[in-house]
Amino acid sequence: MNRSAAFAVAALMWFSTGQVWATGGISIASPGGGSVHGLVIGIDAYQQVRPLKGAVADARDVEASLKGMGVTDVTVLVDAQASRAAVLREMNALLQRTKSNDVIFLSIAGHGAQEPERIKGSEPDGMENVFLLPDFAPTAAGSVQRILASEFNHFIKQFEMRGAKVVFVADTCHGGGMAREIDPRAEEMSFRQVPRYTLLVDKLQPVSDKSDPRSEFDFDRTAFLAAVDRSTKAPEVRIPGISGLRGALSYAVARAIEGGADTNHDGRITVSELFANVRQVVYQLSDQRQNIVTVTSPGQSPDSDVVFDLTRGVVLMQAPNSPLHPPMQLLHRRLGPRAARRQRLHTGTHRSADPACSSGWLDISAAGCEVTRRHDRIRSTN
Repeated sequence: MNRSAAFAVAALMWFSTGQVWATGGISIASPGGGSVHGLVIGIDAYQQVRPLKGAVADARDVEASLKGMGVTDVTVLVDAQASRAAVLREMNALLQRTKSNDVIFLSIAGHGAQEPERIKGSEPDGMENVFLLPDFAPTAAGSVQRILASEFNHFIKQFEMRGAKVVFVADTCHGGGMAREIDPRAEEMSFRQVPRYTLLVDKLQPVSDKSDPRSEFDFDRTAFLAAVDRSTKAPEVRIPGISGLRGALSYAVARAIEGGADTNHDGRITVSELFANVRQVVYQLSDQRQNIVTVTSPGQSPDSDVVFDLTRGVVLMQAPNSPLHPPMQLLHRRLGPRAARRQRLHTGTHRSADPACSSGWLDISAAGCEVTRRHDRIRSTN
């Protein structure tokens, strides 16, 4: 059936039954059937250290990608919103919302630094990564406005203990060799790096407990992406068609979330696909000068462990004069490997003879479709 005929069928269904099926947009979903949650942080407006130019844009881009892909629980903290109290509050609130099989997406773009490790032997080089917040300063009062990498690790482990998977993106720079500096093609200088500092008085009281992991290798279901390693500079880049400066890592991750990482078109983004796609995009955007760091948990199998499923929303619309006039019912269906491949809706409830199920407009096989009021998926008939 061609598209015109499909619309005619849809119109006939609308007036005769008050119902019609229509395809919605592509979304991401947890492969385990849980929810996807996001906490996104971006800081340009530092008060006591050099301001940045592209970290807030990074956060807004990632936010837009998550929401555009159907994620409804996305919390964003930018500039002054990202105080230590606010970050810890939102992390704890997200922890309370987390359930088994959820996916937790965490990202931060801003200044990073390194400090001597608090626990001797916990870091290979004796230095701990630190994420600086807008009001950080090397003073007693300003010392509170930072988050230690070990504190992020604390929360990540708590998410895992609730049965969730975690994706953590750190588009920051740490240490003297990790400056997030300007692309030479740009007109102004910008660095995601602060000079080394000494805290004569440190008022920070880290969040921790005895179960905290010692490193990223102590996790079970977490994927890490960092802008650079300890010896490489990370340039802020100008991306064609986009105004201002950007972090290549955040930009690449946002495009990956939108489906760019599904390189084999099977409707799933594995850890391996995510890492490879983001690494390639960052490498190209930085003129082959930036290599990201990726870390998987020891128990993960990157080639088979799925970060996100890609789903297609299908909407049952009700006519205004229909006795069934609640809001549209959204059903999520798993995308097939190829757009042209025959697909059918499968749930195991009851089979529908609805002609819309066999229309090319819906891209579903003429073999018919099975409908559910709960959650369904598309699978290939090949």
